[in-house]
This record gives sequence, C-alpha cells and structure tokens, in this order.
Amino acid sequence: MEWGFITPLWLRIVYQGYVVARGGKDLLGPEVANAVETASLETDEKRAIERWKEANVLLQKQAGIVPLLTFTRYFASSSKVNGFNVPAQNWYDLSKVWLTA
Repeated sequence: MEWGFITPLWLRIVYQGYVVARGGKDLLGPEVANAVETASLETDEKRAIERWKEANVLLQKQAGIVPLLTFTRYFASSSKVNGFNVPAQNWYDLSKVWLTA
C-alpha cells in the first residue's frame, strides 16, 4: 500500500484501522493483539524491529485473503538513467540520479 510515508507503526495502523475497526480482533485472537501492542510500546529500536517482525509473522500465518495490489505511480526509465530507485513513499530524492551517454 502507499500512503505517502514510511513508519514502523504501519502494522498497528492497519491492525487498528482495518482489523479491529471492522470487528476482526476476536477472529485473530489475543496473541496478535498482544504482539502489536508490545511492538508499539517498545522504545529500543532494535528490540522494536524484532517485535514488529514477530507481530508480522503472526498476522501472515492467519492471512485469510491475498489482497490485490494496484500501483498508483508508474515509472519508466532508460538504461541511461542511473541511481534511481522506486521510492517506498511519495518522496523522490533525485539528488543521486544521473544520466550517462
């Protein structure tokens, strides 16, 4: 999905906004709720990343559907364009992009 920003809290946003808000909290069970909450409250960056990975694994194991993906941004390039990577958010840093002959 593309919301125009990157945050380690995306899983919480999705969980709260799409699972809990639509009545799916009980369907996924307390283990997922606890994992998301634990990751959300972790202040140590390295431990937080590990907690988010654990929460993500739990959610992936329970995935009942495969969402369809439609990009809203399309990119075309040439072999002469160097240093450009499709960004993970709506922010384009072109300072490291260059053209070759």
